[in-house]
Amino acid sequence: MGGPIQRLPLATVTAALLALPSLSGCSALRRALAPDPWIARLQPAIGRALGHPVHLGPVLRSVPGGLVLGPSRIDPAPGDGSRATIGELELRPDPLASLSRRQLVATLVLRQAHLDLRRNARGQYWVFPPAGHGEPPPLDLTLVAADGARLQVDPGGPWRLNGVRGRLHLPQRRFELRGLLRPGAEQAGQLALDLRMGLRPHSPLQLRLAPQALALEPAAALWPDGPLQTLRGRAWGAVQLDRRGGHWQARGPLRLQQLQAGRRGWGPVLRTPLLQVLFDGDRLLTAPADLQWGPWRGRGAARVLLRPPGGGPLVELVGRLAPRGRIPALAAWVQLQHRRDHWHVPRLELRSGRSHLLAEGQLTPTLALRSRSLRLDPQLWTPPGRPVGAPVPAQLRLEGDRWLADLPQLSLATPLGSLGLAGVASGHWRGQGERLQTLEGQIGRAHVRTPVTQ
Repeated sequence: MGGPIQRLPLATVTAALLALPSLSGCSALRRALAPDPWIARLQPAIGRALGHPVHLGPVLRSVPGGLVLGPSRIDPAPGDGSRATIGELELRPDPLASLSRRQLVATLVLRQAHLDLRRNARGQYWVFPPAGHGEPPPLDLTLVAADGARLQVDPGGPWRLNGVRGRLHLPQRRFELRGLLRPGAEQAGQLALDLRMGLRPHSPLQLRLAPQALALEPAAALWPDGPLQTLRGRAWGAVQLDRRGGHWQARGPLRLQQLQAGRRGWGPVLRTPLLQVLFDGDRLLTAPADLQWGPWRGRGAARVLLRPPGGGPLVELVGRLAPRGRIPALAAWVQLQHRRDHWHVPRLELRSGRSHLLAEGQLTPTLALRSRSLRLDPQLWTPPGRPVGAPVPAQLRLEGDRWLADLPQLSLATPLGSLGLAGVASGHWRGQGERLQTLEGQIGRAHVRTPVTQ
């Protein structure tokens, strides 16, 4: 076997482990252990398995069945910037299990533990060594955080992990972790997690998540490049996530209450009092839910395909919304797909009365949509009681908060008579917070600024 810990005779390791109970409380413990290199050799052995430099602190004192090491740390690696610090590390070896398994079997009790996870350019928080990176050391370590652990996930806020118990089984290259995760904010709920994963790239992974009144806002900060920049509400449920061969599957129910979701440049935030979600393998389905989008109210549902042909996850949204006033109800069908680190819009279809829009484009990093076809119902600008003609064709382009329209010959009824408009119109809309306040545009030299009431 390959590393320094493997070259150390097993009898030496076992003798040192068996000697710990008898040496407990002996003033000569530190001197007895100092010449023996087995503790120091744990550092490169564990470091090679984790893919990060490991620095174990000095021996501080002995305890029944083990000893306590001083401040220890795991440093960042070339593949990622994640790190960890531990105020005290108590080592409790199991001599009989070590002898029978021919492995170093021990329990590590962590105190004042702080884990700082930082994403690399590929979105990975921790990069493990690739396969063929040498034989793993014969270590089977049970991990217990006696006073919990602080967790900082970049770019999200602080979390607290309580009831932590894990296992690092290096011969099998396996890691397990159970605990209760709480956001740093008060009364933000909690998330029970149970993680089992391999320590090689693309190894199988199983993750069970059980949120209990979990606030969505701190959880959404963990996905900064997702389609939603605003996400509020509370979550309950039990979801099982599985990754095999680079593909994900999920099963279980999720209930979201008082949900608010949106993104800058999309207009008002979408709201619903209750959204029932079901994960079914490589699909996600929602039950029809009551929706509100600014002055629009109605019903809608969603479907997500995790493994569609020809790209990343595909999101389909369908709904029917009705505004105040005399504008007909709006029927919408939207497709979103994640490709090359951006969210694209393969299809956007809107119908309102006899008006119809079919468009495509992208949502991120900036909104950019172009109509494939657009027909406008003259009823939108014709005063009540006046004759309404057939729908007229037009073209529309949206870029961020700006719009550009190629208008046909329109005839608007005014107190001074009929006003004809034609040509290219452009402008932008302005809002404050979640409210759309003004719509500005220009046709030729004429400038129009219209307040929008909601």
